[in-house]
Amino acid sequence: KTLTISEIQLRNKNYSPADFVVKNADFKIENNTIIIYPQKENFSIVYNKKLKLRAAIKFEFEILVIITVIAFLIAYKLVDYIADFKTVKKHSRIDIIFLTIFFAMLFIPMAHIDDGIVSTREDRVLAKWKPLFLKDGKINLNFGNDFNKWFNDRFNLRPHLIFLYVQTNFLIKQNYVSLTITDIYKTSDYFFDKKNTAYEHNSQDIEIFSKNINKLHKFCNNNGIKLYVIIVPSKVSFYQKYDLKFKKLLPDKTNELQKNLKEKYNIEIIYPEKEFKKYEDKDFIYFKPDHHMTDFGQYILYSLLINKMQQDFPMLSATPLSDFKIYKSKQIRWNWDRKFHNGQMYHKSMLNYPKLLKDSYTYYDYKYPEKIKIIGEGTHITHINNNGNYKLLIVGDSFSENLVYFLNTNFSHIERYRHNMKTKEIIKKYDLEMKPYEKIMKDLKPDALVIIRHSGMLKEFKDMYPKEER
Repeated sequence: KTLTISEIQLRNKNYSPADFVVKNADFKIENNTIIIYPQKENFSIVYNKKLKLRAAIKFEFEILVIITVIAFLIAYKLVDYIADFKTVKKHSRIDIIFLTIFFAMLFIPMAHIDDGIVSTREDRVLAKWKPLFLKDGKINLNFGNDFNKWFNDRFNLRPHLIFLYVQTNFLIKQNYVSLTITDIYKTSDYFFDKKNTAYEHNSQDIEIFSKNINKLHKFCNNNGIKLYVIIVPSKVSFYQKYDLKFKKLLPDKTNELQKNLKEKYNIEIIYPEKEFKKYEDKDFIYFKPDHHMTDFGQYILYSLLINKMQQDFPMLSATPLSDFKIYKSKQIRWNWDRKFHNGQMYHKSMLNYPKLLKDSYTYYDYKYPEKIKIIGEGTHITHINNNGNYKLLIVGDSFSENLVYFLNTNFSHIERYRHNMKTKEIIKKYDLEMKPYEKIMKDLKPDALVIIRHSGMLKEFKDMYPKEER
């Protein structure tokens, strides 16, 4: 395979091979065109010189005239009004200064408009610009509301105002603090994610979930693949006794799904609520300022899965704790890059109150990382362990991140996909849609498939096979 990069237009610059650092590939430069010959699936090319970039300037004379005229008229009218304020209405200079500052402050929100698409802090897509005149020539009759939503999401200094609001709200509340994406209890330091559908489903939904899982189960059986479905209790569901808002709700609907699958289709799923209850007084199963599981909780889940898989794969056994370096930290770590932070819920709340981060969590680091080769990034990661056995495909959400770091001590080959993140390799309409993964399984031929999802987003099982296919 060959990759060609051409028509690179940096002025007065001729490239030489010394300008680049290439990994896992050969390359050459002909007529200012870079030609790359990859030697492995994952390769990179980096330009190692400093670049001085100058932004292009496009001058629109008509727009300049319009802005100049409008600015002059506004300034003229404002000065005239302030002059009348003194001579006609006989107000003091202090009133004039206050009025001038007030009008000047009105321009601050317009000084810079955020052009981003997604707010990572608020975990949502920002409102898009919708013009007054639409492409089909029609007038947007909802322009006022659309403009209001767009401006409210993007005006200057918005993050600072949100921070001020959150900080003030947190300090004046006695215990329960309700923010946009999380609830906080000051007496226990627990954060709870507001996105949770573990209780919202009826019997008809449960039956659709069951039929979809059964359909996947049949596909796996027909292709010699063992299926393991893990549904982890959401933090809101498991820690109801700490969450005053949710403690009076009905039980997590995963219990009903588990019973329905067993009785109607003879399929057993892993829902480790009872196992977690046995150990919750010994250590934290979930982080306080984050909705993910700790290493302690993940190791319990990992052991439970391996013990179940042992029935089908006798060469498997849970890696003992003696093979891990065990230590404590107040920082949070659950994602694939293994970096520590203050917690996703804490970060997204836009709160700055370090006293909430006083608890320590148990971490397990494998003592022999040199045995495992990891390829890829967050959406698709390959784990190779020449000392392991069997080939495994994992399709899961963020709760699969830490789990796979225990599983890679056992399996010779793991392909792990984050189903709730976009990837170039898989085109699908729904997060947990299985047809694209069925194609992967036919090519990969794994010994087993593990589906992992937390119960807070149980609804994703409804679209494993979209309605038109059902």
